[in-house]
Amino acid sequence: MYQLKGAFWPLFCLQFDRFIFSTKDNFMKRAKILCPLLGLMLAFGTAEGQVGEVRKDARANKESTKSNNNGDRRSGESSAFMGRLFIDAFRISFRGIGLAHHKMLDRRFDQPWIVSLDASMPLGYHFPHHTKFIAPEITGKWGLFATNARINRIWDRTGNFQTVDWQILQFNFATSAHFSLRAGVGISVDTEFNQAYPEFTINSGIHFQERSLNTLLEYRVSHDPENGATPRREFIIKQEKLLATTGPFNFGGFGGFTFQRWFSNTNFYFIQAGMSIHLR
Repeated sequence: MYQLKGAFWPLFCLQFDRFIFSTKDNFMKRAKILCPLLGLMLAFGTAEGQVGEVRKDARANKESTKSNNNGDRRSGESSAFMGRLFIDAFRISFRGIGLAHHKMLDRRFDQPWIVSLDASMPLGYHFPHHTKFIAPEITGKWGLFATNARINRIWDRTGNFQTVDWQILQFNFATSAHFSLRAGVGISVDTEFNQAYPEFTINSGIHFQERSLNTLLEYRVSHDPENGATPRREFIIKQEKLLATTGPFNFGGFGGFTFQRWFSNTNFYFIQAGMSIHLR
């Protein structure tokens, strides 16, 4: 809790006593004013950081995974996990995918965002625990296919926590001038405790003015198949406005809101803002 120190404290107490207890009527009147103020001071002054809770839950989840595996897991199994992930992702008709992909590429001259490289740098802040958030990311789109990578980092006075998230394969189901829809599967790596979890995402957008004004939605969820835990569930909404164009580069700014729930226990509500770059 925040403290008043030094010679200021006795003087503060003396003036506070005179203010409160000068008369009985004054005491009742001023108590009505001071009680709500005192409540606010306690709410903000005693607020503890939450990132330490995330770290504690992540450590407990790792220990739970170890106990479930009875010590038989080896580092080589991460390669097997990636292999199963790719097999599941491609277990559909290659011919149908190819036809849809080439048909979509035929429209890239009228819709340049079909083949693009997009980067963004969001910064967020969570009240009242004063938690900060940064998540630089890059997305590559090529017809029907897309891939996305980002670093998600949160920190406050109790510590920091970071994941590296790679959406290995995403499919662009809708790419019109007014609506977009993308979904995919990938992996989220907890860099603190060296844990990897499969992660699924859905992205959608409502676009105006030839995509110079965009309302963007995103949902992410990761899952631990060993013990059924949900390391992170995330929802993002933001409004983006393109501000300048130079050749193939489009520069924009955005603002919005990010919700993250870690290990079904700790919630963050980030107000976010940032910059974006699109190469088309």
